[in-house]
Amino acid sequence: MPAAPSAPSPIPHEVLQDSLRLARQLMKEREFDRTIDLLKRTISASTGQPDLMREASLQLIKTYVIMGNEFKLKRDGREQLLLNHEEAKRWISRTLHRPEFRHLQLESTGDYPPEMTALFKEVRQEEFGSFRATLDPPDAAITLDGKVLPHAGTGVVFEADLDAVEKGGRHTVVVQAPKRREVREEIQIPRGGVLECSYQLSRPGRPKWLIVSGLVAAGAIAGVIAGNNTAPPPETPAASDLPSPPKKP
Repeated sequence: MPAAPSAPSPIPHEVLQDSLRLARQLMKEREFDRTIDLLKRTISASTGQPDLMREASLQLIKTYVIMGNEFKLKRDGREQLLLNHEEAKRWISRTLHRPEFRHLQLESTGDYPPEMTALFKEVRQEEFGSFRATLDPPDAAITLDGKVLPHAGTGVVFEADLDAVEKGGRHTVVVQAPKRREVREEIQIPRGGVLECSYQLSRPGRPKWLIVSGLVAAGAIAGVIAGNNTAPPPETPAASDLPSPPKKP
């Protein structure tokens, strides 16, 4: 039987660095098409080398932003400006949705045009949200989609830049503590907002209640209570609260 084809050898780090240097030079010379082609090939070839993939992705986004800016002062150039900036946003989204680049922030070194910073902010507002949780007991362990969220026993957890698009923004939270009931909950991260939750773990043998505090987005707060889907029994009214029997005529 013929041997299975071997996987292609990874491109050496030095070669990819040379490609990045050439791309920067081509960008300075306004050779935008060649710059884009070279950077896309560099991104494809840098799998397993996140530092180079990150830099190539940022340079590609920068190229689209600068291309768009070239049309700012041109007559009838608005459409081309928008098209190039939309392509920049598409690559920003693609980059931020990679787990290793989820918290990527632009360095304030002046290397990137202000429009690029604004587009990063737009994408985060449109496609990502945050999660804040308060835990009782405060030393409870909490995971989000299987990832442990550290809080050093403070009982307060905050996780930013969570995907609010894929699967409708749904994520799975599990809260555990010794001698307490485990809580497993599906949450939905709001786009551009913060979901605030409070988890109270009951002891075995007691009613199981989970309180989800609310959603903070654009200044609005919505409260939800969830648990074992059984509402607590209504309180018995005190004797003083009962209506008096009608007097006999």
